[in-house]
Amino acid sequence: MKKRESLEKLKSYVEQVDFKGYDPSDGLNSSLFKFLGFNKFSFFRLAWIQLFKRLPINLRSFVGIEKAYNPNIISLEKAQEYRSSDLNNKFIIICFNKNYKS
Repeated sequence: MKKRESLEKLKSYVEQVDFKGYDPSDGLNSSLFKFLGFNKFSFFRLAWIQLFKRLPINLRSFVGIEKAYNPNIISLEKAQEYRSSDLNNKFIIICFNKNYKS
């Protein structure tokens, strides 16, 4: 599979899930963890985060963690759109050519 096809597949998937997903450190968003009261102790917070980072199976939905927007993915996607747009080319021309007229 070529790089471009792979990127297009990734872009369509990310748009399909509406830029939402799980974060490696989102264990503390668990409603179960808050309900049990473990969120008051730093040791339990660290252990809970590491549990979800290292488990080979995904238990996030089971303990009440919902998918959330990932700002990093959104910003990377917007940066890629800008890089591949005509706006970027015009900006470069304007910056380096004082006589440019649109």
